[in-house]
Amino acid sequence: MKYYYHKIFARGISYSSFLQIFKKLSRIYLFVYLILICAFVQAQENGRLLEEKILEEADIEIEKHRKSDAVVKIINQDEKPVPDVKIKIRQISSDFLFACNVTLITGELGEKIPIEHYRFQPRLESEKQVEEFKKRFLDLFNCATVPLYWKAVEPVEGKPDYSSVDRVIKWLKSNEINIKGHTLVWVHGDNLPLWFRAYPPQEQRKLIKKHIQDVVSRFKGRVDMWDMVNEAAWANNTLAGMSMGEYTSLPFIWAREADPDVLLAINDAHKIIPPTEMVRYWGFLYCMNQNQVPYDIIGVQVHVNHDERFPLENIREILRKYSELKKPIHVTEFTPGSQGIPIRSSWKQGNWTEGEQAEYVERFYRLCFSIPAVKSIGWWDLSDYSAWVVKGGLIREDMTPKPAYETLKKLIHETWKTNLEGKTDQKGLFKFRGFHGKYKIQLELGKKIQESEIHIKINSDNNFSLLLID
Repeated sequence: MKYYYHKIFARGISYSSFLQIFKKLSRIYLFVYLILICAFVQAQENGRLLEEKILEEADIEIEKHRKSDAVVKIINQDEKPVPDVKIKIRQISSDFLFACNVTLITGELGEKIPIEHYRFQPRLESEKQVEEFKKRFLDLFNCATVPLYWKAVEPVEGKPDYSSVDRVIKWLKSNEINIKGHTLVWVHGDNLPLWFRAYPPQEQRKLIKKHIQDVVSRFKGRVDMWDMVNEAAWANNTLAGMSMGEYTSLPFIWAREADPDVLLAINDAHKIIPPTEMVRYWGFLYCMNQNQVPYDIIGVQVHVNHDERFPLENIREILRKYSELKKPIHVTEFTPGSQGIPIRSSWKQGNWTEGEQAEYVERFYRLCFSIPAVKSIGWWDLSDYSAWVVKGGLIREDMTPKPAYETLKKLIHETWKTNLEGKTDQKGLFKFRGFHGKYKIQLELGKKIQESEIHIKINSDNNFSLLLID
């Protein structure tokens, strides 16, 4: 080795001088390295502190916008106030829609899901799995996204089969679950029957109108809202030779003719981030408003890249921007996974584990729930079983709950529900502030016990007079 050092230093630099220079450079490199490490750690801490600040502000907004003051007045049959009545208040439903799709159970046992996105994986294979799935669903959600892809319900022209959808909707309605049909118009191949593509554009337009009006009419009174046009801005493409203006207006007009009362949504992907995608979609929506297109809901999908942990400050900014359009917002298709891949686009380091999934779910829901215009947050696949995003469910393949499921359940059914008790004052009044939704009220005076129901609504006086019967 000394031979090589002598060759290197043949121009007069001694070996000892080289060592001194090397030591000095090493100190400099170490110093720079330490600076970079400190900057990295500080950036993480700044990100954490910003996120905590945003969540503190979100909790304040939740208290302000998701609750209302209420007064319960207890009177007797002479319409006189009754003091000292024991009162127990239990919230039994929420006006806010917590949604999830039911694709796994909308079909025959074990059949393949006829959607390329799902890689044609099988549906649940046993009645036991179905019952476990249903229980987990009902314990958490009050709104279901029901798959009604045209290709799946009418693979043969003129022979639509809605039997599986009918069964699922009957079960959902029996459990008082709100229903969103998904989706009537979507340019993607997962939605279009093969036979449809053989027709020329003018005939395709007639077929789309017929499909929309047939389906909306058939489910009138059973489906509460529809995803009418899906991913138009993201695909930047249309059907049947329509202009984009026609594509984002005519389906809504046709559906409104079939059912004047149903709620109609436009839904689009990649619209939380990046900002360029949001700007294009916002422009679509603005034009729809200007042209008085009869739509009711802005759907904002959270599908982007499955490793991204979207910064809360960006989400808040973008949702506030959509709020300027003065339409209810549905945050849809949220799918953070627990597949073990590295977390990206965040101050947070590490991998997407079940614990990291749970933490982000809690933070994401808190933020979205704090935005007044947001009226629904929709998870995509409940179970890891045949999930579109690998391990993108709230429960595992064996239907056991992940930490994210338990976290969300606590938020929805404990933190964001109002349950309390007390006594009426001398004027027969009991005042409280509660989350918007329906309540069971139990009154007790001596041996008399009776129950009533009230509904605390946004922008309502929420004054209730309850008769205590002798």
